[in-house]
Amino acid sequence: MPDDPAPNFLKGTLDECELLLRWLRYLRGAVIRKIDGLSESDARWTPEGGLTPLIGIVNHLTHVEWRWIDGAMLGVETSRSEAEFTPGPELTVDAAITLYRARGAATDSAVWSIATLSQPTKLGDGTDLRFVLVHLINETARHAGHADATRQLLDGTTGERSSRARSASSWSRGRRHRMLRSCELCATSSRAGCCNAESGSGVPATCRPSG
Repeated sequence: MPDDPAPNFLKGTLDECELLLRWLRYLRGAVIRKIDGLSESDARWTPEGGLTPLIGIVNHLTHVEWRWIDGAMLGVETSRSEAEFTPGPELTVDAAITLYRARGAATDSAVWSIATLSQPTKLGDGTDLRFVLVHLINETARHAGHADATRQLLDGTTGERSSRARSASSWSRGRRHRMLRSCELCATSSRAGCCNAESGSGVPATCRPSG
């Protein structure tokens, strides 16, 4: 899985299986770049009333690949729980990324061990390996979009660059977003007047209790 901060777009190939796996790898990388380098608290942040935390997206996609590859294709018993969207503190950011990368490698290995994309799943519903890979691409792309939205609302980061390679201007946008979020919390709390005058840059000053 690519670790570069601004990866080149994937290349085409006449090998259908490799093409599907390339898309899946590319999208996994897009998801990881949205969480890599975040603190534990930021990886669990969500805007009020919606969206999934970034660590929940990574954890969920890890389980999705496990269910479809080990379960649907290889016949291993799997399970599903809504709790995978909101993992506890025992799953750290680094651990979630490591597990997702390991799951990706296991998926790629399993796919290449299967003779044909037309290999039926164990579900008995007419689906095959090709269907599974297209579904995983679709699922990962959808959640990559969710990750984009959550990360932009968190600190203003957009595009393909990772947390570890953000520019100074991006860090400035992130600081502004964090301050705005703090002030929104103040506005809905009993700490009336805790937000002070705005700075010359138009960014609210750091919130502090009024008394």
